[in-house]
Amino acid sequence: MTARIWVVALLVLAGCPGSGPGDDPAPDVRLLDGFGFRWQERPHRINKIGAGLDGAAGVLTLEGGSWADGQEASDAATHSLHHTAFSSDQVVIHHGETPLLTLAGSPSQAATAETQVSVPLAEAGLAACSQFAVVLRGFDLDTDLTHEDGYTTRGIGARVKDASAAEGVLTFTARLRIEAGAVPDRIQDLASYGATGRVRYTVIGLLSGAVTAKSHGYTLSYPAGVDPSQEHATAGQQTVVIQGTPGLAAGAVGLTGFDFRLNPDTSLYPGRYMREISVRDYDFAYASGTGALTFKCDGYFSNSGPVTWALENEFSASFVLIQVASGTVVHQSHEGTQTAVQTWVGLDPQ
Repeated sequence: MTARIWVVALLVLAGCPGSGPGDDPAPDVRLLDGFGFRWQERPHRINKIGAGLDGAAGVLTLEGGSWADGQEASDAATHSLHHTAFSSDQVVIHHGETPLLTLAGSPSQAATAETQVSVPLAEAGLAACSQFAVVLRGFDLDTDLTHEDGYTTRGIGARVKDASAAEGVLTFTARLRIEAGAVPDRIQDLASYGATGRVRYTVIGLLSGAVTAKSHGYTLSYPAGVDPSQEHATAGQQTVVIQGTPGLAAGAVGLTGFDFRLNPDTSLYPGRYMREISVRDYDFAYASGTGALTFKCDGYFSNSGPVTWALENEFSASFVLIQVASGTVVHQSHEGTQTAVQTWVGLDPQ
């Protein structure tokens, strides 16, 4: 039996004490600012993919198809994880995750799972809070249930949305998506393929302060070629401005969702192998006087390889600005290269 090679990295986020699921007793709120994977040799099908925060650690998971896992050939991937440590005595947090979700759909539609999450405020320690935000703490997707080599994709995303509190209960929707797409050089039984996964989230309650939501997006197009250079979005395309409440001393951004729609107007062969995928919020600038926070959001998907078909990446993301009268905000990024079947990596602060 051929050994299946897959990558799991555990990144210790130093300086950020934490706990498992449930309330976090530490004053630090760890906000996911993004993640990234890049295969070193060539693009691959997606079998497993996931990224997120878990207490004082970051977890990244990636597995490709038979040309990555040793059956036909092997490949290694680099990864990155970005997060913000946000400390304030005006913040109360509660961690959770959805049950295992089964994504359903057809090759011509998004294979998607949605579930409504209910959080009793008193049980979560949030009863005294006046405002709430729900942010994405992480996600996992796995195609082993139907096809252990994975498949080419025309879209992927994870999101928490539509949060509201009433009668002592906070409710919101968690959504997870990976869409299969045909390619001209591989026969795939896409109608029978599916996936399972989870969405991980953090509920942030404010004793005082302000919460402001914002969405952003853009479309990038690349021609066909041989190992082409596929550029990231320009600084202008990436720039996001969230206008919050003036006069609050500290502000931090939480990612609430992301979505890649590939070749949305192509019907014959819309799928693509994945060489690189990344979501990254960075270059933050907060003006407490005006309450405005400016940053850049880089949503990147590449299929660059020896044979590269034209690609259109329609990217969107959503965020929430969390403001308090006092607090500290520290941004951190971690990068590494994984070559073992299963690798756990501890990182010092950068």
